[in-house]
Amino acid sequence: MILKQYYLGCLAHASYLLGDEATSTAIIVDPQRDIHQYLVDAGKFGLEIRHLARLGSSLGAHRSRPINQSLKSLLCPHVCITIAHEPATRVVI
Repeated sequence: MILKQYYLGCLAHASYLLGDEATSTAIIVDPQRDIHQYLVDAGKFGLEIRHLARLGSSLGAHRSRPINQSLKSLLCPHVCITIAHEPATRVVI
């Protein structure tokens, strides 16, 4: 399992590359607009990006869709895009 975090400080935005070495596939969670870093790292680890996940209710569907469509067109035609806008469940102990 490969896990790499990317942090864009000016926007306080974290995104992640999760890779499965057994299948050589990866998912990008909450991708930034500039995808070059994901492509470089996926290549370095020998992974193919097959999935994108856009999470977070603060972003709104109207903002997420154009970003995901541009990422999909740049990565490959068979990328699966998941958009989730459910608020996180808060657990109080």
